Amino acid sequence: MIAVSLLKNIIAAAILLQQSPSPVPSPVPSSSELAGTFAWQSGGFQSPVACAITPNGLVAVADASGQLVGLSAEDGSERWRTNIAGVEKTGAEKLLQPSGVAALADGSILLSDRRRGSIDHYSPLGVWQEKFATDAPLRSPGQIAVGMAGNPPSPCVAIVDEATGEIVICSLAGKEIRRISKAILQIKNSAPGFPYGVAFCGDGKLVVSASEQNQIFVLDLSDHSAAVKVLASWGGRGPFPGLFHNPMGVASDGRWIFTADQFNHRVSRQDLQGRGQIAYGQHAVRPREGEGAVHYPTAIAVCSVVDRGATKTPLAVVCEPFERRVQAFVTGLAVEPADIRLVLPKLDGIQSHFGASAALDGQRLFLHDPESCSIVVFDLSRGQPLHVTNIASAGVKPHEIGQVDALLALNNGTRLLVADGINRRLALWELTPPPKEIIFEPFMAKLVKTRSYDRLNLPADARITGLARAPDGSILALCNDGPCIVTLDSSLRTATTAPIAAPDTTARAQSIAVAADGTVGVVFDRPAMLCQFKWEQIAWRTAGCKLLGDVSFASGLIAAPNNEWVVVDLWGDSVVRLASDGSIRRIGSRGVADGQMWLPGAAVFGASGDLYVVDGGNHRAQRFGADGEWQMTFSLGRSYTRARTADEVLKIRKKSDAPTVVKPIGTAP
Repeated sequence: MIAVSLLKNIIAAAILLQQSPSPVPSPVPSSSELAGTFAWQSGGFQSPVACAITPNGLVAVADASGQLVGLSAEDGSERWRTNIAGVEKTGAEKLLQPSGVAALADGSILLSDRRRGSIDHYSPLGVWQEKFATDAPLRSPGQIAVGMAGNPPSPCVAIVDEATGEIVICSLAGKEIRRISKAILQIKNSAPGFPYGVAFCGDGKLVVSASEQNQIFVLDLSDHSAAVKVLASWGGRGPFPGLFHNPMGVASDGRWIFTADQFNHRVSRQDLQGRGQIAYGQHAVRPREGEGAVHYPTAIAVCSVVDRGATKTPLAVVCEPFERRVQAFVTGLAVEPADIRLVLPKLDGIQSHFGASAALDGQRLFLHDPESCSIVVFDLSRGQPLHVTNIASAGVKPHEIGQVDALLALNNGTRLLVADGINRRLALWELTPPPKEIIFEPFMAKLVKTRSYDRLNLPADARITGLARAPDGSILALCNDGPCIVTLDSSLRTATTAPIAAPDTTARAQSIAVAADGTVGVVFDRPAMLCQFKWEQIAWRTAGCKLLGDVSFASGLIAAPNNEWVVVDLWGDSVVRLASDGSIRRIGSRGVADGQMWLPGAAVFGASGDLYVVDGGNHRAQRFGADGEWQMTFSLGRSYTRARTADEVLKIRKKSDAPTVVKPIGTAP
């Protein structure tokens, strides 16, 4: 059906070009600018997770909040925006969670939607045209790519099904050609990689990123009748050439492979064998920095023939959902200098990288650091949070962590339970009691036991997204598959597994908490809902569900001592207290000043009723009193009890940071 609409799309593309101002030619970067020159950046997004560049000078951006946005490749100005996924006159569906986008040769666009399990076809003007139906249904389509494969080469679409870990290859008409199992992404001494990003590189080659395993693969798709072969693979965790730290989106201009290296805060460029690395886009050492400084990039699109006036400029566009923006770079060199240097992640500036998991019991606060895959432990007994130890590091060994999905502090802070989604296990750590003199003690924690998710009888690929302690001392683990609640005894053995009713099938169970009266609360992300459950003999009975219309994206839930619920609103940059009388109080707002937040990930209550909020987007944590008033901002090695304005915060950071040169530089080994 796509082929039928090609002529209409060509006409629409011509109209788009006529409506657009004449682009200004952009110069090719000089050798002093090395691998990439900052061109423009565009905000106005909630969570831009994928992008594609069309041949007629448009950048299509998939926003996970439910939007498809078209930008001018010339300057990043917005051309159009839509949330429609159907014929509007007939009551069109709305986009729920766009996850991937690809451009066709005629300038039209394919958009995948993870929540709806579908792919839609849009014109160059952003008008919905039709469903892109595949022979077999897709459970959770993620990243997608369009390119040439087979013998003779013909256009096809590669789709990552995140629910199964398969890569589906189909024709432009939706006819399935083959499915590539994740087993092909074999990593030495490890489990198979799980695909995230895909991109075609020339005819018959598919580049795949295995983010969780820090690996890049190049697959041979030149003959659909032959088995898929791995032509090359490289990677590993680290900052040096050829290594990655959570590589996400990939793109190719036919010769080079570009990778959005998330936790290394850079874009790397390599050939099909992983050689000739150039890294560009300096690591932003301050939130909101931008203008060439890259902060947690997750997707990239490149095109060597973007028409930006008199020249066909090679352009790379990078998505940074952490900063709610996209940036564009002019790429490519006529002659690449021999003295290109590697851009390593900066070690100066902000040192705290707090994630979306936290736990508190007694006088110990546990915060997850996703960049080091460790747990940072603070002692709160002196009023000021004191960093006393770190727990674990990245890896697959029993004492290492793949990815923290949930934390639970026990026994007055002397035990910590960690849900590790990548290694698919629970890990129980024991800490020595707090000493009289608070000092940093690197050997404070030791591993007590681990329990595989398989031994908990969890479904394959299911993850534990929340942990809570019941009044009887048992542990409740919220599983996102179902969803269901697994009740564990003190030895981490499964006592019961029972499903819970999810009122909206598109919402994901995100977090769990237990009120003082034993009521279990579960928060669902989008649309945000709070459901309460009570255990009756052999099943969880729903005690009521409430749609949280004021919450954009519910990422966390905690129970207040007075049976109130507190919901962390990730996209609303705040936390919301839900009183028993139905009243709502919001704490925080979007910003960088003390008391403001940017993408808060989690919150916990202290013994005195103080509220600790992980302000991840601002690389810090904050403490609020029981009355909701701001009390303190702290991170590793520093804390502030006098409220600072945004200008004061940024000024202090600039004094502590090394000078930052915005102009990107690059490297080749």
